[in-house]
Amino acid sequence: MRSSGLPTANRPLILASYPVEQELSRDGGFIGQPQYFPTEIPTLTPLSDPFAGLDVQVIEMSTLPGQLTTRLLLYNGSAASMRFTPDDLWLALGYAERPAGLRVPAEGMASFELLPKQAADATLVWVWDGELFRVLGVGGWVFGLEL
Repeated sequence: MRSSGLPTANRPLILASYPVEQELSRDGGFIGQPQYFPTEIPTLTPLSDPFAGLDVQVIEMSTLPGQLTTRLLLYNGSAASMRFTPDDLWLALGYAERPAGLRVPAEGMASFELLPKQAADATLVWVWDGELFRVLGVGGWVFGLEL
């Protein structure tokens, strides 16, 4: 299951109709019989997780008045490159355990590509107003952070 709670990624779906009158005809009749297709939506198959093989370690977390700093180690153990955008790294803050509120993306972070078998150190500084509970998301990983 993806971190957004959806079983698969969003995909476009196109439904169309085909007027039978367009079929080639001979002597006023159809070549072959017209076929009717069901309009039921087929079962969707899950997409492969673009972050499968990602290892994430929270190395350090510290606070100063008004800010929370997280230092992460990201390792791509797969055979494919992984592209990270600010939306792939996020933080949710709140006063209840496992805050489900607003997910704040890592704004200001430049997108980057993590090549196969490559590691990256990521230090992220977040605005923090003393909220007691923190949840950090990286790709499909979700961490509860404790001070």
